[in-house]
Amino acid sequence: MEHLAKVNVPLYLRNKRAAKDNRRKHRAWRAQQRSEKEEAAVNAEFGDQSKILLMMGDGCAPASSLADVRKGRVRFVAPEVFSMMDNPGETIAALADFAKKLSIPRVRSVRIDLNKVKVYDLAANALLDVLVDEVKVKAKQTHRKIHWRGSYPADNDQRRLVRSLGVIKFLEVSHEYTSQEEAALVEAFHARAKHYVRAVRANETDKKSRVTQRFADHINKCLSHIRRELRPSARKKLCDYVGEILDNAEEHAGMFDWTIQGYLDTSTTDHICEIVVFNFGKTIADSLMALPTDSYTRRKVEPYLDAHSHKGIFSTGWKIDDLLTLIALQGSVSSKNLSDSDTRGNGTVDLIAFFQKVTNECRTKPDSKTDARMTLVSGSTTILFDGTYEMRLEDGPGIIALNSEND
Repeated sequence: MEHLAKVNVPLYLRNKRAAKDNRRKHRAWRAQQRSEKEEAAVNAEFGDQSKILLMMGDGCAPASSLADVRKGRVRFVAPEVFSMMDNPGETIAALADFAKKLSIPRVRSVRIDLNKVKVYDLAANALLDVLVDEVKVKAKQTHRKIHWRGSYPADNDQRRLVRSLGVIKFLEVSHEYTSQEEAALVEAFHARAKHYVRAVRANETDKKSRVTQRFADHINKCLSHIRRELRPSARKKLCDYVGEILDNAEEHAGMFDWTIQGYLDTSTTDHICEIVVFNFGKTIADSLMALPTDSYTRRKVEPYLDAHSHKGIFSTGWKIDDLLTLIALQGSVSSKNLSDSDTRGNGTVDLIAFFQKVTNECRTKPDSKTDARMTLVSGSTTILFDGTYEMRLEDGPGIIALNSEND
C-alpha cells in the first residue's frame, strides 16, 4: 500500500495538521487539569479563613459590634505616624483592628485612608500589603467582588511609595501607577513565600535561594545610582545574611510565610533606602520558652532569667519576653543548639555586624544627613539599633547588651 503522502498530498497534510492540533489541545487540557487541581489544593490549604488575618486580629474587640462592618463595609484609617520604626505599637494596633474587620464572612467594600499620615515607612506599608492580599485571595476563591477605595498620604514621596510598592500594585489599579518618569527614579523589590502555596508546590522550597539572588541584584541597582557596586565577596555575604534570616523565619516560626521588600527613592535630596523582612508565627521569646527545661539552650538562658527576676528588674515596661529576645541576639544562642560545639545562632550577629558597618560608613561623611537605623520587632518586643550601642565581636561570641558597659 502506498503512503498517503504519495497518493493524496493535501489529505496527508490536513491529517497531519489535525493530529498536531489534537496533541496541542490535549497538552493544553492536561495543563489546565493540573492547574485546576493545584488551585483546588492551594484553596484547601488557604482554608475557610485567612490564617494571617486571624493571627493579626487576635485579641482585638469583635468586629461584629460595628454597624458598618456588619454590613460588609470595612474602613482602615492609618495613624499619623504609620511606621514600624517610629511607632510600632500604634501601627500594629491599627493593622490588627483592620485584620479583625477583614475577617468577617462577607466583605463588600474596603476603604483605606492614608490622608492623615505624616510619617510612613516600608514596613508598615508591607504589612498593609499582606492584609490586602489575603482578603483579595479569599474574595477570588469565593467569587466575590470587593469595591476598593482610598486616599493617599499628602506627602508626594509617601504617595510615590504607595503607587510603586503599595496597595495600588497589589490591587492592580493600573491607572494609578507611577508615571514612567517617576518609575525611573524608584527601585522597588518584593518577594513573598505564601504558606498555603508552599504546602502545595514542591519547587517553592528553592524560592529562598532565588529570592536572595534577586535581592542582591536589587541592592546593586540601588548602588548604581551612586556609581557603586557590590564586590563578588560582598554580594555573597549579603546573600548569606538574607538566606540566614529567611531560614530562621521558616525553622523557628512554625509557619512558612515570609515577605521581603526593598525600596529606594532617588527623587529626594538625600536618597532613602529601606529594607524590610518579616514573617508570621511564633515569636523569638516563644521559641525559647517552648524549649524543655533540661535542654542545652534553656539551661544557658535560665540563669539570666533568674538573676533579673531576683533583682526585680521585671517591672512596668520591662518583661521576660524582652530579655529572651535580647538573649537571642547574642552569639551562639539558638534554640537549635545542643552543645557547646554547635555553631547555630550567629546569623543575627552577622546581621548586626553588617548594620554596624553601614552605620559607620554613614558617619564618615560629616556633611551628610544620612542616618542608619534598624528595628527588630518580635511579638510585643521592639529593639531599635541606631548606633548608640555596638556589638562586641572580638574575644568569642558577639555580645550586645544595650547598656554602656555592654554587660
